[in-house]
Amino acid sequence: MVTSHFWTYRRVAQEVNDKLLVDEDRSRKGIHKHIEDTYNMDIPMQTITKGKRAARKMIEGYYIEQYNKLAAYRKELLRSNPGSTMEIMTEIDGPIRRFKRMYICFQACKEGWMKGCRPLIGLDGCHIKRHHPGQLLTAIGIDANNEIFLIAYSMVEKESEETWTARCKD
Repeated sequence: MVTSHFWTYRRVAQEVNDKLLVDEDRSRKGIHKHIEDTYNMDIPMQTITKGKRAARKMIEGYYIEQYNKLAAYRKELLRSNPGSTMEIMTEIDGPIRRFKRMYICFQACKEGWMKGCRPLIGLDGCHIKRHHPGQLLTAIGIDANNEIFLIAYSMVEKESEETWTARCKD
């Protein structure tokens, strides 16, 4: 095995970036072992630590970039699905606009529920973890085949009476 001081933390960050997207909790030792096994190189642990930190910053930037595209997504969704409803709520945190919650109900889902489902709405939610924790709330119906039919969904910061009642009015 060759000890390499030529691997920079940027190279380590590039190597582990995709793996950290899948497994955020990957340890420094795990990254070190991966590089050892793949390239037969021994990288100093300090370089691994700096590389992992840089990879996390790249991943965070990726998520921030995606959230910044939500306004364009909303515009396109409403253009291509007339009658649909999409609301995005953000909050200002200093100079940065931060995502808070989002609600989507496609017109086709509204019509499908009204024309082909039982007059019953079920509400459910599940937790979202990792980079941007919150909850995914759904409103569902039951169709003629006793199968679940999605009516609308919402991503919220936490499940509360406020987040449910705001959506139930729509």
